[in-house]
Amino acid sequence: MFRDNAARNATTDGSSDFSQSAFAKFREAHSAAVQPKWQASVLAKVTELLNLRQGWDGYNAPALKHDAAMFAMVILQNVMKQSTPEPSVVPSSTGGVQLEWHLNRIDLEIHVLAPYQGEIWWTDHATGAESTVSLGKDLSVLDEPIKRMSL
Repeated sequence: MFRDNAARNATTDGSSDFSQSAFAKFREAHSAAVQPKWQASVLAKVTELLNLRQGWDGYNAPALKHDAAMFAMVILQNVMKQSTPEPSVVPSSTGGVQLEWHLNRIDLEIHVLAPYQGEIWWTDHATGAESTVSLGKDLSVLDEPIKRMSL
């Protein structure tokens, strides 16, 4: 009975050492350790782009489609490594979103129009190799450029 009361008091009156501020600090530290470095800033940028209205480019471009934005985040969640730099995130004039990296002699662009629709383009300037493929369920084409950029 005493333990139950102590636990209840600890969570309701703040009298224990395990105060709400201590829990908040723990949660923040745990979230930072679990959440990839790129995730918060890329999500903030995508959220900002979702606020664009039709005509955002001065030429009547459609607003960014929510499903394209969310699928771009899903792609990143699946292919990014801990050491992969975050991409530039830009809207496209078709209502999609483009993820771009230009580093380590690699250019990689992922244009997401909708879930499983779009294009992946990358060039390796060290070897001259290029690849352009349709975006689909198989993201393995991203393995090599992501690996090279994550060095």
